[in-house]
Amino acid sequence: LLWVFFSTATVALAFRFYVRFRCFRKLLVDDYLVGFAWILLLMSACIWFMTIDGMYELSYVSAGMALPSVNFPHIAHRFLVGSNVALIMFYTGLWSIKLNFLVFFYRLGDKIRLYNIFWWIVFASTIASGLACIGDTQYHCFSDSLEEIFTHCHTNAAIRYQEIAIAVNCALDVVTDLMIMSLPISLLWSVRIGFGRKVALVGLFSLVVITMTFAIIRVTVVSKGYTTTQQGARHQAELSWLYFWSFVEFAIAVLVACLVSFRALFAQK
Repeated sequence: LLWVFFSTATVALAFRFYVRFRCFRKLLVDDYLVGFAWILLLMSACIWFMTIDGMYELSYVSAGMALPSVNFPHIAHRFLVGSNVALIMFYTGLWSIKLNFLVFFYRLGDKIRLYNIFWWIVFASTIASGLACIGDTQYHCFSDSLEEIFTHCHTNAAIRYQEIAIAVNCALDVVTDLMIMSLPISLLWSVRIGFGRKVALVGLFSLVVITMTFAIIRVTVVSKGYTTTQQGARHQAELSWLYFWSFVEFAIAVLVACLVSFRALFAQK
């Protein structure tokens, strides 16, 4: 299923590049940002494909549902290291998509002073939130030895921190998307085009809501997986759901970035 989402995003990106060359005879900065995000998406898909066996065995062993195999330390460590890399790619890719929108929207109103001020505020907020999302991840829980991970990363405090970090990162993701989406919408009402075209463009730019929806779904599904036993012990959410919905959100973000550009590209032309 991951490859289906990846293939859909790939087709959308190919068509975006085709339209760019037809309209402008070249690729622009925002195209390179989306292309960079697509490369990260491809690398993430390859990582999950190569390490998925370790993810399932680690989940079963952690839950006490299976005994570790002979190769368990190797494949579990391979999965954890891959998760470290994939998490960084996930947030870097998502924020590359956000920067793509910012670069594209900057060209729409670069001659308007108030718009420029608002754009720089949104740009600074987006960069700061991206750094926060990358910085609050417990990377040591993916790179330490298995003994250290089971000792220090499965405590109630560590699991609670993971749960809060996921929720905070989702909030930052959604808020920055709302701020970015408000840029072209605020500009549209001050330009002299027909009301119907304004509504159409607002609807087009509002496709970003799709990415926001998947971000919320990801956190909602994952958060329901955090449980507390009668003895007060916290259990982690199912890793497969976390990584599946993270990849889906990433692929949808690339797809939406391409969809939003189509109508605007023809309008610019």
